[in-house]
Amino acid sequence: MDDLRKLSDPKRMSAVRRTGLLDTGSEPDFDQLTRMAARLLGAPSAFVTVISDERQFIKSASENGAPSELAGVSQPLSMSFCKHAVAANQPLVVENAREHPVLKDNDAVDAGVIAYAGIPLETEDGQAIGALCVVDSKPRAWSPEDIEGLRALARSAMKLIDERTPAGDGGEGQVGDGLLACVELHLRASDTYARLVRGSKELDFAEEAKARGDLVRTLGGLRDHYNQNASADEELRQAVGRYLQADETRGAATRQFANGEIDLPVLESAIRQHMDSTDYLRLIALNQGADL
Repeated sequence: MDDLRKLSDPKRMSAVRRTGLLDTGSEPDFDQLTRMAARLLGAPSAFVTVISDERQFIKSASENGAPSELAGVSQPLSMSFCKHAVAANQPLVVENAREHPVLKDNDAVDAGVIAYAGIPLETEDGQAIGALCVVDSKPRAWSPEDIEGLRALARSAMKLIDERTPAGDGGEGQVGDGLLACVELHLRASDTYARLVRGSKELDFAEEAKARGDLVRTLGGLRDHYNQNASADEELRQAVGRYLQADETRGAATRQFANGEIDLPVLESAIRQHMDSTDYLRLIALNQGADL
């Protein structure tokens, strides 16, 4: 059907991280798009998804005309139809998944996803980072008009994504040209997000969304620079590597704790390791002249 190995393509994953969408909350503009998609195609559910190399993140979800609790949820790729649209970078139109040679074994079928129409969300340089899709719990035929309407809404979704992705003007969230510059940006974004969360009794939604987006985007940039700059100062690279590993461990522990797979002390240990690695990275960056 398609080559799912394309999901792990470094250029595609870099584009995914640059959007800053992973692990962010719902946003009114995206929620409006999913409601419009469901209404336009007469479908009970619509989603904006972001596809990484290991999971499907639901940025926005509309079910029966209302926001869905699935927004902000990550799912394994075994439950994703969108991964096929993204891997092929082509629309995926399915009338009855139970009869589809590949999708009939997808875990989403057991969850009630039977009919599906999805359009890849494609960046200007041709990288598919996710999909806008509608689904139905019963078989149905999708008309050419349905798909064309969904294409138009997918273009609107990409405009939203482009608007929230800095264009490299030197502002908060821009990924710098060097590893040290990227460390500076990420630590500043981390500080900004921490300040907002600590005073979150009346946290402005837009401020939180921007701060979280900046944090996720610069983390992606940090990974890219770490992987591409083997000639960078070794002490700094080691500090970045330690930090990235601790961040992955913390993220995995958070998901496992939410699923009841680990106890609180294990999660607390992962959080402490992440804090220690952050402090160490900050110290090394300051020693190298970072403006923090």
